[in-house]
Amino acid sequence: MCLAPSICSRGVCAIRAVRIGDRYRRRRNIMNWDRIEGKHSKHSKWWIAAAASALFAAPAMASQPGDAWITSKVKLRLIRHPGIAPLAINVDTRDGIVTLFGNISTEDGKREAGRQAMAVSGVNLVQNELQVVSKVAERDVEKRDAEIRKSVNQKLDARDGLRDENIDVEVANGVVRLSGKVDRPDEHAAALELARSTPGVHSVFDDLRTRG
Repeated sequence: MCLAPSICSRGVCAIRAVRIGDRYRRRRNIMNWDRIEGKHSKHSKWWIAAAASALFAAPAMASQPGDAWITSKVKLRLIRHPGIAPLAINVDTRDGIVTLFGNISTEDGKREAGRQAMAVSGVNLVQNELQVVSKVAERDVEKRDAEIRKSVNQKLDARDGLRDENIDVEVANGVVRLSGKVDRPDEHAAALELARSTPGVHSVFDDLRTRG
């Protein structure tokens, strides 16, 4: 039976009804098999309940949103929302945790961007690292950020063991975000220290991962 005919076409409803019916028949067959074989122990009853639950839960697990899907949906919500400049905001998702990084002109805009991200299905947590920069200061801040980013990249390239690593550097109002992967924990620590010691850097947001 279709549970929501008003929001789906007849074809989709029919398919869902068949699937639900199939799962019901499979569950009933399991119970009939148990009755025929005379397996009425607590163990067999537990197995039947677990198997039936798995049959009904599988579609929900398969439909869990992935990180790429979440990132796209967050970006779409930011684009559609007035007062937010989405092109200045970087959106990353890892295991359902969304990170917002970049510059935004007001505190209200920062809070609203966080709310919009949290409203997306599948999001477990939002790390709102947006930096508030007024429109008047925006051009000067962008220029300083570009210089800081260049300096951090030069330091990483000059360091043995980090030159060939996949490290992304972003800067927003003097806050550096490092993301990507390195081979060893000591390389991870070295990258953070190099970024922190760069002139003009106020703080470093660590989003690096160590391989393995």
